[in-house]
Amino acid sequence: MGNAALQAEVLGLLDDQLRTVLSTIGDASPEERAALAHGLKGAARGVGAFALAEGADAVEKAPDLDDNLRRLDELAQAVLTFIARRRNGTHNG
Repeated sequence: MGNAALQAEVLGLLDDQLRTVLSTIGDASPEERAALAHGLKGAARGVGAFALAEGADAVEKAPDLDDNLRRLDELAQAVLTFIARRRNGTHNG
């Protein structure tokens, strides 16, 4: 991106979207889960979070599989940790 302010804004938007999805997807219907996952997949691809996008794609394709939901949660938590570290200036790991 090259622009630190833009990068922070984009990561902030992804952070917000991840938190919204994580707080609602567990109680959502299969159709709603698929829609949430679809939106997250596009956002993740847009910022280069391809593992997260793949996890969201798996939920979109099979929204009833608990393993897919658990994996998406793990990937989302990793991305949230990354974003928090960027905000705090600790970019390692």
